[in-house]
Amino acid sequence: MPSYIYSSGINKVISNGKVLEDKSYEMKYDGKELDIKKTNKNKTKKIKLTEKDIAQLLQTPPESLSLEERLVGELNKSHSKHKTKQNKKNKNKKNKTKKSKGGAKKTKDESKNINVLARKLDENLQELKKLLGINK
Repeated sequence: MPSYIYSSGINKVISNGKVLEDKSYEMKYDGKELDIKKTNKNKTKKIKLTEKDIAQLLQTPPESLSLEERLVGELNKSHSKHKTKQNKKNKNKKNKTKKSKGGAKKTKDESKNINVLARKLDENLQELKKLLGINK
């Protein structure tokens, strides 16, 4: 027999006729897919997870590094690999370029974008864990 789970909730705070908080969520699980809809004021986010996605989420071990630190590390790795490939190509040319010590440097815009992305991803992951009732 297939499982079916439905859950929803609303949180509305009104003070002196002014709406201070207006949040809601709705989750539907049909045994194969989990559909999550979260609304905060007028912004709605929808997430669809398969059985495989849910299993991976539940099996993911806690990390000692924050999401931001992991993303910055991945960016540094990809810059280093790109730089190494460029250096190998440049060795064959007559005009060699000097390698910079310490690897590739990020611009301020790249760092800012990474930080914004990391915060948004971390917020979404925390919201998803709250909706699924997963404690860290």
